[in-house]
Amino acid sequence: GVTLLGQVHKPGTYPWHEDLRLLEALMLAEGLAAETESQTARILRSGKTSSVIDLERLLRNGDLELNAVLEAGDIVIVGTPRVKVSVLGQVIKPGNYNIPSGGTVFDALTQAGGPTDKGDINHTEVVQGSKRQVLNLWKVLWEGDTSVNTTLSDGDVVFVPPQKRAY
Repeated sequence: GVTLLGQVHKPGTYPWHEDLRLLEALMLAEGLAAETESQTARILRSGKTSSVIDLERLLRNGDLELNAVLEAGDIVIVGTPRVKVSVLGQVIKPGNYNIPSGGTVFDALTQAGGPTDKGDINHTEVVQGSKRQVLNLWKVLWEGDTSVNTTLSDGDVVFVPPQKRAY
């Protein structure tokens, strides 16, 4: 079979036949999901990415050169894999966000509109499962130190605390 994953209406494994092409496989999966953000399809063959297809060119412009022939066992991943994270505390738009797989604390904070003027980015908390760490994102912003810009996973929480007032 051929497996379709990601931003398609019906992810799953479908029967393969000789000359099965990408467009037909997408139809078997009932097309792209409405929320598809990245218009690409990665074809994994033998566990390695064999090609990345520009779906915009294939579907909208009718560039049939991109209508790849699929082989038995291929895995087609539509869109960019994403992880769901929560950004809370002193940020402009607290809430849950889908960031690209491999995205960082700074990526999540950017989607949340950044810190408020009361936010203390020097003590940003990241909770990853049972692990909690405090990061100084000032170093990322003003010193270019990306070592503190932790990669996030599904379910992680970023919390920007309020600044402590000295009275």
